[in-house]
Amino acid sequence: MYTPDQHKFLSFAAEQIEKARKGWGAPHSYIRQLKGGSRYRLSGDADAFNDNLKSIHRDASDAFYEYVHNLQRSMQSIRRNRREVEAYRPLARHERDSRRAAGTTLDSAFPRSRFDLWIKGDTPEHGREVGVSTDGSDYWTRNHVTVSQAWSKTVYERGIPIINSSKGLRFVLSAKPKDVRGVTETTRVFEVKTFGIHQKRAFREDGWLMVHGSSTQVQPVWDFTESEKKYAQNNVHAFHQYLGDCKALFDRRVKKYVLDQFDI
Repeated sequence: MYTPDQHKFLSFAAEQIEKARKGWGAPHSYIRQLKGGSRYRLSGDADAFNDNLKSIHRDASDAFYEYVHNLQRSMQSIRRNRREVEAYRPLARHERDSRRAAGTTLDSAFPRSRFDLWIKGDTPEHGREVGVSTDGSDYWTRNHVTVSQAWSKTVYERGIPIINSSKGLRFVLSAKPKDVRGVTETTRVFEVKTFGIHQKRAFREDGWLMVHGSSTQVQPVWDFTESEKKYAQNNVHAFHQYLGDCKALFDRRVKKYVLDQFDI
């Protein structure tokens, strides 16, 4: 598994290489050519820079090369091992996609709140179950959000990461499709786990979601990147704790939508 310490090292190594490059005035081509092959096949600005190091002292050229090369080699080894591990972990790609998509969604939908995002199973403390918890003071509140490895597939790609409830936006932690009698073929029904934000603190709210028509990650039911709220809704939808109340709210909203389309 790709660990936080490995991520920290990759960032550190990249920063140190760039710092050394700038400190010695090395061209980008020197760093790029070292990464791609031998120091004895340098060309252009990279070769000229290496000759300049040799003119200082042979040891200077060797020292600079070894420093950069060893950092590059360590980075390549970590990345190669990660790819090898992921090849044997079918859910690795889903986990990566979920982490990226959920992080982007949280930052866009709730820009004033702070989040730590976890994938279920990350740590015993925060990644044990799908859900949300909060710690810290009122001044420095941090919300811990845990989603499943399949969140991107089961929530994000269905276009339902953010929904608009009667009391504000909700982030969908999980969604299970349900067959419900008495709804039209164009209506999708989900049993969902969600949370909202009040004064930068997350609170849990689970219930039912009904959506009219299809939605995707490209065209979600609620476009959380849209700054104008009146333009954010792409699909009529309703959320409520109880299924019966959800259906009643949904039916009212669909009726209003139809009347608005005909300007009645």
